[in-house]
Amino acid sequence: NGETLEIENSTVFLGVTLDCKLQWGTHIESLASKLSSAAYAIRKIRQLTDVETARLVYFAYFHSIMSYGILLWGKAADIESIFILQKRAVRSIYKLGSRESLREKFK
Repeated sequence: NGETLEIENSTVFLGVTLDCKLQWGTHIESLASKLSSAAYAIRKIRQLTDVETARLVYFAYFHSIMSYGILLWGKAADIESIFILQKRAVRSIYKLGSRESLREKFK
């Protein structure tokens, strides 16, 4: 039709962000933003409720966001920020300090 197409740097397909080099950096940045909000919500909810309720919120909100599409992006090189946010959320649930081990909580 004579229309020129613009080249996009990234696109979202079924909730997964793909960039022009098929790298996951853009998706992980977007995911980290969503998970940061979820971790904050868990921290606030934990101030008002018990551990079980906070765990329910974790699995319903945080874990569901984190798990979506993980088979695609789970082996990306730059997922450390996701793991740090996950640890922050779990620490909030159990009211653990930054130096306390989470090993038992992840089992």
